[in-house]
Amino acid sequence: MNCRLNIASRGHAARSPHGDRRSGLTLVELLVAMTVTLIMAFALIQMFQSIGRGVAAGRANLELAGDLRSVSNMLRSETDNVTVDVRPWTQPGANAGHVEIVDGPTRDYSWVTTSEATMVGDIDDVFSCTVRSTGDPFVGKFVDYARVISGAGTTPDTRVITSQYAEVVWWTRWEDNDVNGTPGPGEVTLYHRVFLIVPELNTELRVFPSGSGTVSHTNPGYLRSAKQTSTTTVPATQSPTNLFNFHQVSDISVKLHRDASGNVLGFAANTLADLTRRENRYGHYPVIFDPTFSSAPVFKAAGVGFPFALSRAQLIPRHDTSAVSMNGGFFLGVDGQPGIATVDDDGNGTVDDANEIGWFGTDDLGVGVPSVTLARIGDDIALTSVLAFDIRVWDPTAQLRYNPGTTAGAVIEMLEPSDRGFTAATSVGTSASPPAAQTLPSASGAFVDLFYGWNRTGIVTSRFSSVPATRSQLALNIGPTYCTWAYDYEHDGIDQDGDGTADEGTDGFDTDNANGVDDVAERETSPPYAVPLRGIEFRIRNYDSDTRQVRQTRVVSNFIPE
Repeated sequence: MNCRLNIASRGHAARSPHGDRRSGLTLVELLVAMTVTLIMAFALIQMFQSIGRGVAAGRANLELAGDLRSVSNMLRSETDNVTVDVRPWTQPGANAGHVEIVDGPTRDYSWVTTSEATMVGDIDDVFSCTVRSTGDPFVGKFVDYARVISGAGTTPDTRVITSQYAEVVWWTRWEDNDVNGTPGPGEVTLYHRVFLIVPELNTELRVFPSGSGTVSHTNPGYLRSAKQTSTTTVPATQSPTNLFNFHQVSDISVKLHRDASGNVLGFAANTLADLTRRENRYGHYPVIFDPTFSSAPVFKAAGVGFPFALSRAQLIPRHDTSAVSMNGGFFLGVDGQPGIATVDDDGNGTVDDANEIGWFGTDDLGVGVPSVTLARIGDDIALTSVLAFDIRVWDPTAQLRYNPGTTAGAVIEMLEPSDRGFTAATSVGTSASPPAAQTLPSASGAFVDLFYGWNRTGIVTSRFSSVPATRSQLALNIGPTYCTWAYDYEHDGIDQDGDGTADEGTDGFDTDNANGVDDVAERETSPPYAVPLRGIEFRIRNYDSDTRQVRQTRVVSNFIPE
């Protein structure tokens, strides 16, 4: 019997006939895997970046919308509750207040040529009015000197004051940060100031007597100047500096208080009747500024200064801490020198242009506002990064236009007077010569800028297309104005038109020997636009610099009497 014994060699395992097999990646497979991983990582990064941008854009959109909504609600509430019928010749006995619109020198097309696009629009308009609160009262602060006057202390109290009535002002401030002479994103701020109407403050202990001498605690008079520290005597003079200081610390609507000789003794709290007169409103005080800054600003004599045009230098001025004058720092413009009349200060080829005469408080012919006012620059802000604050008025007689095209069935584009492309020509065009805008006779009525016809010929004259009335004396001031005006000017004993006779329109004589006694033509003043205003539109545009988003809103209110 044959036996075969297979014995494996000691120390060696049985081997596969095909040899060893080990799992792994080749170099090509490794490169492919790395490429796929990088692609996926890049895709994830892109996805998260997209999500992040979307979230940021959404957040910015919400913030822009929220900011505009807040401003819109304030504007709508105030314009819906004005205290006066918005028509000229307000009677002082009506105790009604005022509405005033100042349309600054710029328009939507002021900053570019017609071939360029821009986000910046009309940014220099001003709106002011007197308002009645139908709900919670307006709240403000007042520096109260009653304790000082009565001898109870040496430090005035800051009181919280409330009132159902207020004088409100909306305006813009432009900081030319890049010094290029053109407003840009982030350079314009919208301000909103509320001054409470509290005439009862005039009869409380915090007053001076009528005249000079020792303070009386019972004699009614006027508000104590915020920076007057004397506790026993009336100051010998009152200056614009004191007035600006007062507005720095108190939210009270005030007017100048003069003695029988016309000297300014101090400030008295306004009534609604006082605010029908332009010189009693914020920003309209009759102040003389020294453009060379060699002397302090002073008040004009009583009755001097008509028509008391809005002075932006009395609002918040621009400021450069490196520029020093007798009153503190001022922004002096690109030439580094104060504004001088009849001189091209900024070197742009135009003498006394808007940038020089201080419409934004820049290189100003009258900027001499004390630097203490600058402490409020961070207060009263309604909206930042403003691209447009455009105020338009309803003109029921403004003609609409359209572009008829050169072929049958062409799209008709309706144009309002404030639209780009609204031209004066009326000829029908050809394919070689495109047609100009055509007047649409059957349609009229639009929101327009005041004096929108300033650079247009051939347009149909409407209520607000022309220059303000000559007798208003506002025709030569920068910024056409709508004002409810005061009938006071016709019987105040002052010769506003300088013809040697005062109050011809109310003297009981037929001065011009036409149209009867005391007709309208005999009056020595006139509202800039002697027509009722039945509607107003605000166009507000703002910008988010991080996401480069722009949003715009419209606020429309009507002034039709109920």
